[in-house]
Amino acid sequence: MNSATPCAAGKYSTAGNTNGCQSCPAGFRCPSAGSIPEECPKGYYSLGGGTGECLICPAGSYCPNKAAAPTALSGAGKYSLAGQTIWTQVLPGENWVAVDKKPIKCGDATGTTAGSGGSYWDISTRTCKICDKGFFCPSNRAQSKY
Repeated sequence: MNSATPCAAGKYSTAGNTNGCQSCPAGFRCPSAGSIPEECPKGYYSLGGGTGECLICPAGSYCPNKAAAPTALSGAGKYSLAGQTIWTQVLPGENWVAVDKKPIKCGDATGTTAGSGGSYWDISTRTCKICDKGFFCPSNRAQSKY
């Protein structure tokens, strides 16, 4: 009497297969040893084999290719949150924080304000600045005298 050998995690076999267990292909997940591989959803990746699971693209990286390792970001001015397939450029009026964090928009809570009007976008330094004492910064625009 012959007995079937179960496939290990990260491998699969279809009914009637006599060629043995196959590794789960890159860009796919293998939920069970007897099921057909399923493509990873957008923002996830799989290098194949291993546990046969799709992993979410980590913050600070982006995953344009489901079958490849995440591409890490470096340097200021761009960011990527978890599960993204592309990176995002920090826009004027936003203050870059880190490659894995959403930027802070000028006028948002950016810390202690010197005056009562929040912060503004300084075009010469391309950064958010806290309003000087005696000035008001309405909705992300340049300083205005009281």
